[in-house]
Amino acid sequence: MTLEIQRNETQEYVVVKFTKYQHDAVTIESRRNNGEWENMGISLKKPWLDGRC
Repeated sequence: MTLEIQRNETQEYVVVKFTKYQHDAVTIESRRNNGEWENMGISLKKPWLDGRC
């Protein structure tokens, strides 16, 4: 998995690139500031865009 921060005129977001290794999907989880892990969703295609504030 690789993470890349991108920005457009209205927001900043993280592009999550990953390899599914012949699986149909991947589960995306995240945590901020060493907090609790949160399930962000299941991705069937890549990349995943995280635009949370």
